[in-house]
Amino acid sequence: MLVLLSASLSARMVALPLMAATALGALRLYPNELPPARHPDLLAVVLYSRAMVFAGRVTLLCLAAFAILSIVARIARREWLLRAGPFEVERAAAISERERDELKAELAEWRTENARLQAVVDAISEQLATVTRSPEENKRAAD
Repeated sequence: MLVLLSASLSARMVALPLMAATALGALRLYPNELPPARHPDLLAVVLYSRAMVFAGRVTLLCLAAFAILSIVARIARREWLLRAGPFEVERAAAISERERDELKAELAEWRTENARLQAVVDAISEQLATVTRSPEENKRAAD
């Protein structure tokens, strides 16, 4: 509730219907009827009560929501799963976008350097061509 006091108006307008929907969803999770236990003992009475079934359903729902939100958050931060139990993705196949962007920037720098060096080579080739020409060819080229 403290979050609602410090949040902006738009956040409050989203949070209030979300809280109402959550409350209605929680009411739908509460079991109306349970079949009677065949041989009720203390453990069956405790674990087979409406409150325990409701708590189990809410727990499963929270775990599912946590898993989904965790996956969405990791995707938003561009973190990818590399290992799950004994299975592991090769590092070469799991190159991150940050590394890819760094490689693209490095490639752009090398292309710029290549263009500059190509211009230098062309200028040197042109100067070499003028030096190796005969004096008559230089006069004709100047005219």
